[in-house]
Amino acid sequence: MMGTINHPRDMLFVYANYSGFYEKPGFYFESLYFRESYRKLEMGRLLFRIVASIAANNGFVSVERIVAVWNKKSYDFYIDMGVAIFDEFRYGKLHGENLQKYADKEK
Repeated sequence: MMGTINHPRDMLFVYANYSGFYEKPGFYFESLYFRESYRKLEMGRLLFRIVASIAANNGFVSVERIVAVWNKKSYDFYIDMGVAIFDEFRYGKLHGENLQKYADKEK
């Protein structure tokens, strides 16, 4: 991440993952953010292409990304690049108070 905590700038956060289903590695594209002035330069598209190229050239099975349906601009950005949206999967998260409650349950 570049910038300060009070003034976040541009960032890309990607990490390797593994598909138990396909038994191959992949990438998870966690965060991609660019200031409006840089979006016109298509930096996000360039970085996504670089990550996709690294994955494809190293036998990785996919580059995964959660896409917010409500963020039309972002949604269209990924659809335009050929990202498949799967309706049969739902994103789940054990978070906050529920995380603590579950962690504190007796065995």
